[in-house]
Amino acid sequence: MRFLKKFLVDKKGSIAIQFSIVAMPLIAVGGVGIDYSRISVAKAGLQSTLDQNISNLKPSAFSNRKQMEAYIVSLAGVNMESKTITADITIKENVLRVSLKDTIKTPALSLMGRPEFEVLASVDIKYEPQTSTTTIVSGAPNISSKPSLSRTQINQQIASTRERIKRINASKYISSQRKRQIVSRLNKHLQRLRSL
Repeated sequence: MRFLKKFLVDKKGSIAIQFSIVAMPLIAVGGVGIDYSRISVAKAGLQSTLDQNISNLKPSAFSNRKQMEAYIVSLAGVNMESKTITADITIKENVLRVSLKDTIKTPALSLMGRPEFEVLASVDIKYEPQTSTTTIVSGAPNISSKPSLSRTQINQQIASTRERIKRINASKYISSQRKRQIVSRLNKHLQRLRSL
């Protein structure tokens, strides 16, 4: 009894006790905030990739839907560091809907039973098919496996990619190893563009 009275009356170290009680929820809230910011950055990156690159997409340039999805994922892979990006394409009445999906690992949200979070971005493109849409659905062979972009559009993408490489090389916030990885990916994309 005497020990309990002494413990209740003693005021030394009370701040440490209060801090230990308050610290865990604060750390959890901070972790959840970081996870949600990563999710929103990933969603913005996917949407940006779609907005920049998909408007010039010509479905007739691909022999089948899988080839078109692979091309879109390769474009997203240049801009995003994730390896789990998937593309989905649906066609309805001259409207091509391109969707990108990525899975983000969320360590703080995993404490609440949500270890992964799916991020979706989509864009609709109106197009006039030159031939019937069966080219995309049936997988009929096509001579050209490259998208039909005009020379001006290709030059714009080449200039944009070069500008990105310059910005990444000039950045003080990216480690040199990460810079090498990103620049290597961008250079491969640049070679692909030059071969069009």
